[in-house]
Amino acid sequence: MKKILFLSLAFLIFSCKSELKKENNDLADFNLYLQTKEDIDTIMITDISQNREVHKIAYKDTIKINFKDSINDLYNVWFFKNGKMVSSPMQYSQLWLNGKNIEIKGTIDKKLIIDTIIGSDLYYNTKRYQTEYKSLYKTNADSSEINTFLLKNIQDNFDNPFSLPIMSTYIFRNQNNKSKLKELHQLVNKQSDLLKNHGFFNYHKELEKKLRITELDIDNFSFYNLKNDIVKLNFVKDKTYLIDLWFVNCPPCVKDHKVISKKLNFLENNNIELIGISIDKEHSKWKNYLKTNQYNWKNVRQIDSLKTITQELGISAFPTYLLIDNGREIKITFNAFEEIENYLTEK
Repeated sequence: MKKILFLSLAFLIFSCKSELKKENNDLADFNLYLQTKEDIDTIMITDISQNREVHKIAYKDTIKINFKDSINDLYNVWFFKNGKMVSSPMQYSQLWLNGKNIEIKGTIDKKLIIDTIIGSDLYYNTKRYQTEYKSLYKTNADSSEINTFLLKNIQDNFDNPFSLPIMSTYIFRNQNNKSKLKELHQLVNKQSDLLKNHGFFNYHKELEKKLRITELDIDNFSFYNLKNDIVKLNFVKDKTYLIDLWFVNCPPCVKDHKVISKKLNFLENNNIELIGISIDKEHSKWKNYLKTNQYNWKNVRQIDSLKTITQELGISAFPTYLLIDNGREIKITFNAFEEIENYLTEK
């Protein structure tokens, strides 16, 4: 009797395991369960680069797709009706996912609303990161604390592409601090080639470019002057130059110019010549701004071409100030005139 009972239990356990295994086998790599009253006929799922996964199929409540590659990236989930995209604004149609047999449950109500995701811790990690990053700003955390937070999250996501946009944030915040950029480089340089050469997030190349740039050869560039004539700038080796990269509709640039106009003697006493290089495209707007405010230091306007100073140096934050020594050496960079004053005063 005991033997029969044991065999019966063993059969039941084996049967349960078989059912579980069978249930798991029913899952594809990507499993989407949605409810909606929206009028949709097609769904399209791609990786962010759209170079590995592109799946466009008829819409239904339950969608199962096997991917060509492992799931570890940012994915687009788009909905269409008669070839036109409907619902799901971009910020709601992108999901960070990793893992296997991922299950996504939610609804579509003018946007994709996620109820739960099973099998991908990355999705929830990205939500946690975004919440904590916003909290640091609300509590006025200092730069050092934010940098520590960013580096830790890069390390925590070291093997997945979510580390790359965090890396971009760190680069932007520290773009003028070579020591901080080198600290980041020491960390991410050990990442896989797959991440370094990601088809969409090219921040490894951006970082390496910023670390390589130590000089500015001004002879390689031409500019517009106030008469809208094309001119060249000539630097001499025995003088220091402060390059102010800015544009008219940049509030911190405008604020700094009011200070600079009262500090020209301070720069002159330090043997520094100030040169403003605007990235404005409207000549009259730029010229009127300078004339109205009587900003009479040397000012030129960047020519919109394939080769500009901002492109060559990878500058995207304004204002950016470059302190140029020995005719071409970028001694240090700043993002506020106050930083320049402090640097020259403490020197």
